[in-house]
Order: sequence, then structure tokens, then C-alpha cells
Amino acid sequence: MKILWLTGTVLPYVADKTGLLPSKEGSWLRILSDRLTESRDIEFVSVFASDRKRLIYGKDSRCTWYGFYASRVPETRYNTRRETLFGKIIEREKPDIIHIWGTEYSFAAEMVNAAHGRKPAVISIQGIISECAEKYTYKLPHDVVRGYTIHDLIRMDNIAAQQRRFRSRGRFETEALKKAEYVIGRTAWDKKISKRINPDIKYYECEEILRPEFYSGQVWSYEACRKHSIFMSQAYYPIKGMHIALEIAAGLKKKYPDICLYTTGRDAGCKNISDHFRQNSYERYISKRIKELSLEDTVIYLGSLSAKDMLKQYLRANVYLQASILENSSNSLAEALMTGVPAVASEVGGTMSVTGECGREMLFDIGDIDKAVTLIDGVFSKDPEEQKNTLEYVREYTLRKHDIERVYSQYIGCYKDILKG
Repeated sequence: MKILWLTGTVLPYVADKTGLLPSKEGSWLRILSDRLTESRDIEFVSVFASDRKRLIYGKDSRCTWYGFYASRVPETRYNTRRETLFGKIIEREKPDIIHIWGTEYSFAAEMVNAAHGRKPAVISIQGIISECAEKYTYKLPHDVVRGYTIHDLIRMDNIAAQQRRFRSRGRFETEALKKAEYVIGRTAWDKKISKRINPDIKYYECEEILRPEFYSGQVWSYEACRKHSIFMSQAYYPIKGMHIALEIAAGLKKKYPDICLYTTGRDAGCKNISDHFRQNSYERYISKRIKELSLEDTVIYLGSLSAKDMLKQYLRANVYLQASILENSSNSLAEALMTGVPAVASEVGGTMSVTGECGREMLFDIGDIDKAVTLIDGVFSKDPEEQKNTLEYVREYTLRKHDIERVYSQYIGCYKDILKG
């Protein structure tokens, strides 16, 4: 069986062979791609986005690879030359199946069109960007959405422009799903959306393999955590809901003055002149809200974290918080649940499929700040022994869901079923 993968990221194996930097995104592809390239029954072709303007090509006994140019700023125009390139690669390699990872970039639609009538193509749903576009500015003031910072003016970019780009990219996503015959998803929500776009599409459920560090067996314990601390894995753009998290933290601070909210990325505030040139509109709003809510000593930015560092933060947190406006299947939430840390999450998109019914009690409606505060307060104030059974049950559920052998078998089964069709 010959499989061609289209990804927006450089796979680690290919990065090692080409000297390219491995992508920070798409880390869930690492173990699965390694397993496929190591299989004697599979020929593997990696077609990936690169910032190099020339075509990158190479081959060894495990893998063939093609790197094509794509701008670091997501494109909002269809690239017919790239569709032609994909068609030539398909004709040259003659894969049995083309697997397109994600619909959020225009090259997904370009590959679907290149494959149409040639080879079967299956699309893996990551997020659904057309849905994200509609939620992008949730609970953000109009002047913040329309406003500009120096950074935004230089780049001709602000929150409103970002939302417009999401909508443009969403049109490519819709086109790709309408033309595709097969789709891989992992939540009831992405199944509903993909079927709404294309009622005839055949849907396969396949989970994702998490980063290797989270299969180490390290488990959260109350004794080792920072009491009254919250960890949030991402905060850099509106969909991740940092503005919602600040409201939650402010509600908790009345009872827990020592509360700390830890998150990744650079500090949203301005401590020197260079920060003023780097600060975007969303960061400026977050910085303003931190001051208005008197959270200057509460919010702590941790910078860019490796998977190993992320694991440490999950284990040290008293609570993991997902305050996202929309998620399909958050791998960060899954990683948190795999460590056993108590979690509180917004019930949006496919989140219920991540936690399962056993995790229903940890969910809150994204508009209900009081419910989120109550849930976290319950974690802080409850006897750890009372939570132990629930946390272990959710952890076991997550371990089964993301078991490496189980997930690998799901994908192989999907590929074989498509070939039968």
C-alpha cells in the first residue's frame, strides 16, 4: 500500500533528512508517521508545506518527500500552479491513497482537486476554520475588534482582518469537503459539520496519537501541585479565550487571593519600547483587562514550552483550564486528562467527545463564567480523596482513547476500507 500524506508541517523524520527545522505544530503526527514509514507493507510519501521557495525532493528506503512553498501567513487565494504541482506528484508517485491532514489551508482544496478522478483522497478534520470564523470575536468589544496597534498597522492586520482571513480560508475548506469522498474525524461535532457540508461523504472515526512524553506514565498528585494554581496551554489569539479566563480568575480571586493563572507565550503587556512594536490588538486588550481586574500578580506567562515542559506544567497545576471559544478535539485537554490533573473546560464544539460522559461534570457553557468559577472552586475546596475516583476514571478513559496500537489500527483499517471501496 502506497500512502501520500499532505501536511502543513515538516515531519520529524523528514526534518532530520533535509536539515529543515521540525515543525512545532502537528506533533500528533510524529508517532503515527514513524510507524507507517517503518512498516514493510507501506510505501510512504510526505508532501509538506515549507518556507523554501524551491521544491524540496528526496528519497530513502523509508520515505519519499516533496516540500512545496507556502507563505507563513495563511494564504487567502487559490494557487492553481500548486494544484498543477500536486497533480504531477500524484502522477509520478501513483499513491493508492492520498491523506490530507487538515482543511485550514488553501492547499488542502488544491490537493483535493488535483486528486479528483485520479486517486482516492481522505481528509482529516483538525479544527473547522469556517466555524471558528463565526466565533472569532466572541465577547470582544467592537473597538477592540476594529482597533489597531503599531504592530497591526505595520503588518496591515488586526482582529477584524484575522476574522476575514478565517472566512476566506473557510471557503477553501468547504470546497475541499464538498468534493472529497472520505473524511476522518474524532468528535460528534466534526461529523455533524462535515455531513452538513457534504451529506454523501463517508465518515471514519480515528483518534490522534498524543506527543510521546504523555505516554510516560507520570501522574498528577495533589501533594505535588501548586495549590490554587490554574494552567492554560494557549492564550495567543481570541479563539483560545484568554479574555474569558481572566473573568474566571477575577471571580476566583475574591475567595483565593493567592490564585495564579499560568499560560504559555510571551507577556501580553509592554515592559519596554520593543514590546510596544510587537504588541497586537488582542494582547493590548488582554493587558488592559489584567489591569482593570487587578490581576497583575495573578497572570504568569511561561514563554514557549517544549512537550517535556508542558508535561511539568500539567503536573504542577491544581486545575487545567480550557476557556476556548471553540475547539474540535483539543489535544491539550487530552494531554491534561492523560496526566490526571483536574480539568475544567468550556463545552464547545467536540469537547464532550474528548471528555466522554464521565467528564461531563467538568464542563461549563462558554457564556457562564459563574459556573466555571464554581467548578474550579469545587476543585480547590474539595477533599482530594473525594475527587480521586473521578480523576482516575477520566484518565483511564483518555488512555484507552489515545492508545497507540488502537489508533494505529484505526488508520490502517480506514486505509484498507477505502481501498476496498
